[in-house]
Amino acid sequence: MALAVAMAAIFAGIWSAPDVVRARLPVLAGMGLNTSVALLLAGLALLLPRLRPWLGGLVAAIGAAVIGQYFFAWMPADGFWRIALNVDGRGLPWPWRMSPLAAFSLLCAGLALATLDRARKLPGHILLQAAPGLILAAIVGGALNRSLDGLLFVATLDRHAVMSLPTMMALCVWVAGYLAAMAETPWFRRFYAAREERQALAIGLIGFAAALLLGSAASVAVLGRQMQATVEEELSSSVATQAAIFPLVLSSALHSLHARTGGLASRADLPAALREMAGAGGSAWLEGSDGTARLHAGLPAADPQFRLRLDNARPAWLAWNRGWMLEIHLPAAQGQGTIVVQGPLPELERLFTEALSDTAGGVETRLCGRAGNERMVCFPSAFMPRPLLAPTRYNDVPVPMWYALQGQRGVTVAPDYRGAMVVAAYAPVAELGLGMVRKVDVDKMYQPIRTAAWRAIAIMAGIGMIAALLIHLRVRFVVRHAVETGRQLRGVLEALPVGVWLADASGHFILNNPAGSRIWAGERWVGIDRLGEYKGWRHDTGKRIEAHDWALARAIERGETSLDEVIDIECFDGSRKTISNSALPLCDEKGAVAGAVVVCLDITERMRADAEIRRLEREFHSLAENLPDIVSRFDSELRRVYVNPEVEKSTGMSRQTLLGKTYAELGVPDKEVEIWTNALRRVFLTGEPEVFEFGFTTKGGVVRHYHTRAVPECDASGKVASVLTIARDISTLKGAEAVLRESEERLHGITSNVPGMVFQCFRHTGSEELHFTYISNGAKRLLGLDTAAILRNGRAFVGFIVPDDQRAFHDSMAQSQQELSFWNWEGRIVTADGETRWINLRATPRRHRENLCMWDGVAINVTDSKISEAKLVDSKNMLRDLSAHLESVREEERKRIAREIHDELGQTLTALRMDVSLARLGFGESNPQLMARLQSMKQLVDRTIETARHVTSSLRPGALDLGIVAALEWLVEEFIEYAGIPCELVLGDGDISLDESTATAVFRIVQESLTNIARHAEATQVEIVVTRTDGRLCFEVSDNGKGFDPHAVASRKSFGLVGIRERVAMMEGDFEMASEPQRGTRIRVCVPAT
Repeated sequence: MALAVAMAAIFAGIWSAPDVVRARLPVLAGMGLNTSVALLLAGLALLLPRLRPWLGGLVAAIGAAVIGQYFFAWMPADGFWRIALNVDGRGLPWPWRMSPLAAFSLLCAGLALATLDRARKLPGHILLQAAPGLILAAIVGGALNRSLDGLLFVATLDRHAVMSLPTMMALCVWVAGYLAAMAETPWFRRFYAAREERQALAIGLIGFAAALLLGSAASVAVLGRQMQATVEEELSSSVATQAAIFPLVLSSALHSLHARTGGLASRADLPAALREMAGAGGSAWLEGSDGTARLHAGLPAADPQFRLRLDNARPAWLAWNRGWMLEIHLPAAQGQGTIVVQGPLPELERLFTEALSDTAGGVETRLCGRAGNERMVCFPSAFMPRPLLAPTRYNDVPVPMWYALQGQRGVTVAPDYRGAMVVAAYAPVAELGLGMVRKVDVDKMYQPIRTAAWRAIAIMAGIGMIAALLIHLRVRFVVRHAVETGRQLRGVLEALPVGVWLADASGHFILNNPAGSRIWAGERWVGIDRLGEYKGWRHDTGKRIEAHDWALARAIERGETSLDEVIDIECFDGSRKTISNSALPLCDEKGAVAGAVVVCLDITERMRADAEIRRLEREFHSLAENLPDIVSRFDSELRRVYVNPEVEKSTGMSRQTLLGKTYAELGVPDKEVEIWTNALRRVFLTGEPEVFEFGFTTKGGVVRHYHTRAVPECDASGKVASVLTIARDISTLKGAEAVLRESEERLHGITSNVPGMVFQCFRHTGSEELHFTYISNGAKRLLGLDTAAILRNGRAFVGFIVPDDQRAFHDSMAQSQQELSFWNWEGRIVTADGETRWINLRATPRRHRENLCMWDGVAINVTDSKISEAKLVDSKNMLRDLSAHLESVREEERKRIAREIHDELGQTLTALRMDVSLARLGFGESNPQLMARLQSMKQLVDRTIETARHVTSSLRPGALDLGIVAALEWLVEEFIEYAGIPCELVLGDGDISLDESTATAVFRIVQESLTNIARHAEATQVEIVVTRTDGRLCFEVSDNGKGFDPHAVASRKSFGLVGIRERVAMMEGDFEMASEPQRGTRIRVCVPAT
């Protein structure tokens, strides 16, 4: 897009201000419009690969159109086609046409661009690589043609056959860009990757062809210029001679004409005198004062416009009248007028025609004089039989005669009045005011030279092709061998793990391999003076290595050979390494240092490994010398080469006694010798570790048991070089094993008699699969399955569990695993014979690893216990039902008794009181003693009525018939009156409805609670709260008394609390009690609300 905008801006500037563009961009001024467009399109094609075929086709079309123009010799004067195809500069702000060689170059460029990314076969690949060579050959031809002024092609006024210098430069730049683009194509890489010698041969042949082409062009240019110079010198000398002879010829002819006609002008017989003056080939007449001609004799009068006055002392004119004529004017006798005499000039005819016949190539000599400022009169010549009036310029270009009329001398290549390019030598005839030009058409003059030049070019091209072919056939095998050798050398260098650099005599690197770049993390191609950019320090001293202290500098400057210098370096990426640096000077046949080779090996890891080995050796000795085990090393002959100090403590034998000897040489028992010898030989043969045990009797007669591990130690080749043994005293372990076996036997005896299955199991986190590691023989009695079956597959045990109980089993196990809490599960199993049993599984968890939990426990058959428990539950339920029934019967009996007391006894007592009152009224006043007695009886009856009322209320308060709220309010009043303790009743919901039995039970519970408070609490405040929560009525009785310990009370017989719990259970309610010493007591009962 940027190039398109720049191109549009340039073209806009060309059309709007061409003079400014020519001044600012003189390079573009000589290229021409169509050449500029084609080159810009070719450049865009290199930058835009996607549009490359289309742009290349357009460039090729432009070049082909211009070549067609030259082929058909069609140069339109004006119009669209002149602009579109080949501009000649007339009527446009931008001059010049495209040369044929430029058109050929652009045709090649366009075709190459159109097929650059589409080449498939070998011929196409070769042609695409030959395209830049053809273009460069055309550029050389254009330069040659330019140096020869268009000698190789037909020349015209606009010099369109000559390639301009800016066009040559632009094509060279484009060729460089094309080569870069071609080098990036896949086919180009494959072409030279398959046969690398092609690249070397191609470069050599291209260089040879270029040298031959340039040499040929230079030779042709020199010869052509020499031939041109010879022709131009001949023309210049001949025109100079003719220009010098011409005045002499005219002067002689003028003198002769005056001498012949001078005496005739005074004769009286004027007509006869005129005929005599005209002579055989001349003309004479009398011209009056008014310019009219009379008495004409000889040839008719000439056209006056083809007369030239000569600059001479005597007035004379040069005219053409069927030939060259010299005209003079003489006064007539007796004032009759002026006699005009024209005498022939055969000398001039011979001068021009003879000189012409002596020159090959169509040389023409022309004589002209001025006819105003812009025109001239030219006399006939051999190729122009008639005189003519011609312009002095053609398309604003002066013709050669113009220079002669200006008094100049020289040789030029310019158009004549016809527009044809001529080589002309011009000179003035200064004495006469005329100009003389000796010219020859360029086409005619250069045709022999052009033919010779093309023949020479063809011969040299043929010689070059034959020479190139011979060179190719002769050197291809040598080049192929050299390339193959180079490839092998590069392969070796690339495969080497060491860095290799090759430097010339000045110390500059000319070759390195990838390992070298990896070692330094980059590369810098510097000389000796700049070796300081490579930072290095002596490994042993830490001294900085200066530029001239490097091994390379010493090898080149002093011829020193350096081997394996250990250097610490800082790489170009800032990392640190240790290298082994070597340098070797390379000398020529005279012994002078011609360069050096440097080899670097990265030994950073080796140095670290050596340090690590030394550290490990120190640690090994430190460990082995202080290890409580016996450490020994045996060589391939089974002799001890190392033993640690522990051997002396364990065996009582000194280290010097053991070193260098085999077991057979130590005098130990044969059985021990056999064990050690066989084990060590197996390790040496197989290269695998060996583990064995042996017993050893010390000098004190104590038998010690050892567990020994023999480990092979291999050398760099992988062969077992020695065997390291570590013998650990396991005498204590052997004793522990005996104790363990005894313990295991004891455990087996115990678990075998446990009434159940003793087990050990584990489970991984996130898995439900259970694995058993131990199962006692009780599994057979409990499950009817062998112990081995459960140990093989833990799912066998889970499979015995009734499906309805499996979920509870897994949940309890997961909870125990997660919380590490005691695992207690009870459920049903189906034994192998189909019997359903209840088992109780109890186990203690422990964390074995991060993701593993292990349990130790026992599973017991609790079927009988479950049956007894069920019977006990049934018994409890029956007792509860019986208690409920008895309570109901008791309440009914209380109600009946209270009703009978109220109805029977109450009425009787009331009647008795009334009788006592009537008796007191009737007989009391008359008998004071009777009055007193009756009064006492009345009080007794009142007390009896009150007692009956109290008994009735105690048996069943009448307020219960009004609802639980009224009964509680009555009970609170009675409590306050009876106990004297403030009591508050709080009703959260006034609308409380309970059935009679529930209301009675709640009333009795609250009544029992208040009774206990009055008897034991020593409270000063009591509160009864009634609330409704989630469809349940809750009655809470709390006090601020001295409280008690619920656990201590539970151990004593407290029938009040037992009765409360039983009543709550009968109502299917909840009972809560909370109390602490000196913190009061709270009882809460919740029953379903109706």
